Amino acid sequence: AFSASKFISKTLEEEGPFAFYKGLSSGLVGTVISYGLYFFWYRLWKNVWYSKLGRSELSDIDITLITFLSGTINAVMTNPIWMVNTRMISSTEKKSMSATIKEIYDKEGIGAFFKGCLSSVILVINPIINFVLYEAIKRNLAQAGKQVGTAQLFLISSIAKAVATFCTY
Repeated sequence: AFSASKFISKTLEEEGPFAFYKGLSSGLVGTVISYGLYFFWYRLWKNVWYSKLGRSELSDIDITLITFLSGTINAVMTNPIWMVNTRMISSTEKKSMSATIKEIYDKEGIGAFFKGCLSSVILVINPIINFVLYEAIKRNLAQAGKQVGTAQLFLISSIAKAVATFCTY
């Protein structure tokens, strides 16, 4: 049976306290780039829907397609970062991000950076549920004449994310 306290003790003995921060640099880089790219594509596709397709309001199907496109493009573009991050975390050696990238490329080739990409695309279901629900609640409140301020947006986004997480867990 797995014992968290034994795992922590063993890790501290063998690798020291910084073992728990392996992959932090690539994780931070990945998170910033991933969110930046996702919201870039999300806004771009929303603008395309409004301007090129002449939509004045986006339906749930529109939001689903926009989120799917944004999430899929983001997953493919950032998969190499998450691949490097995973290797850095699982490695018993302490290597820099660039050394890990070089090692993967030298030993496995460019295709190795896209391992697990299909799984990432499947996980786009979570933001689809999240954004469709978020936009629907916001739209319904606006149609009911309710004022939607910062606190309400925080609550709406929290509910939408909780539902999405519950549905995709």
